[in-house]
Amino acid sequence: MFGFVRDSLWPPPAEAAPGLGPPPGAAGGGAAPFPSAALDAVLAYGVDTAFKYGLDTSFGAVQTMCAVLGLVGGATVMGVARRAWLPNRIPVVHMYNRLRREGGPLLWPHLRLRFGESPYSKLTRDRAVILQGRPQEGKTTLLRTSIPWYRRWNVWPLSNLFLWRGIYFNGAHATGTSFERWLVQQLFGSVPQGGSELHGALTEYRHRQWFRILMEKMRLPFMNPRPVLLIVDQFEQLMVAHPSQALPWADMLTQHHVRDNLARVIFVVSSDAGVQSLKWYTYFGQRYNTVVMDPHSSQDLWKLSMIDRELLSRCQTTSDSTSSSSGRSRRGGSRPIAVTSWPSSSS
Repeated sequence: MFGFVRDSLWPPPAEAAPGLGPPPGAAGGGAAPFPSAALDAVLAYGVDTAFKYGLDTSFGAVQTMCAVLGLVGGATVMGVARRAWLPNRIPVVHMYNRLRREGGPLLWPHLRLRFGESPYSKLTRDRAVILQGRPQEGKTTLLRTSIPWYRRWNVWPLSNLFLWRGIYFNGAHATGTSFERWLVQQLFGSVPQGGSELHGALTEYRHRQWFRILMEKMRLPFMNPRPVLLIVDQFEQLMVAHPSQALPWADMLTQHHVRDNLARVIFVVSSDAGVQSLKWYTYFGQRYNTVVMDPHSSQDLWKLSMIDRELLSRCQTTSDSTSSSSGRSRRGGSRPIAVTSWPSSSS
């Protein structure tokens, strides 16, 4: 190899052709001087140095990769072991995916009936939200489709800046089981923790946001720790199954929202009775904003909508008349009055 490099840099002197005399550069018949020994030494030293440097760098890179893989593997093993040994509490999940799994397949936009208001727009720092709508009207679907697009993607940097994470509770699953077991099942746990399951999950999620906590200590308002989104669906069924525990638990969730700033709470009910039960349970004042599902009429439908406008008008008229008659029945307005004629004393 050294000879090839030397020949390419300093080619040997050309030989004289027969009958043309000596080649140029050859004086007195002697050969031209050629630095063969010095060049071989320099090339050998350079190649040896480059080879040793390459080996040292390669070994250093391999050691660095092994150290990084060891740290990552150790952290992964610790995380898996922690979840295996402590299955009571899980991290807060992706809220859009959770609602998608709960609501099932979603119709195309031209086949859906749109609603005029989003429940998330009424969430404030000091007030939770009560979403009121009739049964099977699409309250869970509204909660899913109202999430802004930039709060749905679990892709960096959207996952660290805008993604909504939370916990979804379904009150319909509380029938036939105790309140403590229902709460643990909703948190995907196995063993109760003395009533501190939810508070532990909220605290753990806040502690994982170490950078935002640091920004909060530096009084930077645009990077405060994010609260957890809590949705309690079919809350009235939870009250029917556990009347003595549902309302105190709901008051505790509202305190996590208003006082502790650990959560943003949305209760989903089907009647005005559920709204009044939540509002007037305690004496802390007005802590809720109410959002009533008001679907668009047949005249307000999208031009490309494939919904039958005449059928929609009939359904809305029938539903409104049924609701008004049931309300009068509960108030006693449509109850028939029985008139009884008592016999006179003369008879």
